[in-house]
Amino acid sequence: MVHSYNLRNTPPISGVFLHRTSILGNPEFEFISLNSTTKSAPFKSLIFVNDPVGIKILQSCNGLLCCSGSFRTNSKTYYIYNPNTKQYTLLPKACSVPGSNRGFICSVSLAFNPLKSPDYKVVCMHNIGSDDEDHQISIYSSNTSSRRFVGGTFTASGLIYLSGIYWNGALHFRTSEDCCLCFDVEKELFRTMPLPPIPVGREERRVDYLGASRDHLYLIQRGLRQPALHS
Repeated sequence: MVHSYNLRNTPPISGVFLHRTSILGNPEFEFISLNSTTKSAPFKSLIFVNDPVGIKILQSCNGLLCCSGSFRTNSKTYYIYNPNTKQYTLLPKACSVPGSNRGFICSVSLAFNPLKSPDYKVVCMHNIGSDDEDHQISIYSSNTSSRRFVGGTFTASGLIYLSGIYWNGALHFRTSEDCCLCFDVEKELFRTMPLPPIPVGREERRVDYLGASRDHLYLIQRGLRQPALHS
């Protein structure tokens, strides 16, 4: 299914970044320009703060970058960085999940639509169960510069701990099941979205890519001979 809206007002894509493998120090990026007006790379490495292990890009969303510092799960530092203005925001440290002695952050996702608002939200998923299936959501708002927990504990089996893809007002999270887990950022509610059928001749699904571009959500799953693209 293809869903599109407001294509005429969608900002053009300036280019894409390719992450170069780096064992030590700040990761380096290659920039590929996709239009004639943007030729030089906004950056080759992220050095807006001094981090001993380097800054990692977790997600991009409509011109903003969600980044992390230290790779240690319990001590990661998170930033929202604007490569055009060179400005960044240090996100506050996550507080303890109410009623739980656990609660490490397993996923951080950025939701930003400049056509609707200059403000953005960062949705953090906290793992609070010993079986890795119980979770809690907290949301940081740039409008209030604060973080709060929303809703109650929910169970999500087969969740893949990557940043969600922001599309059509919701963050979409990959799972090992036959659906995506979707979080409506405004309504603060979860729903599921079914995935295309498993390719003929395969017994299980293998998703290579889930992403959004130009108001479309794309999924690439591997078939027997060549990848299949769904939008």
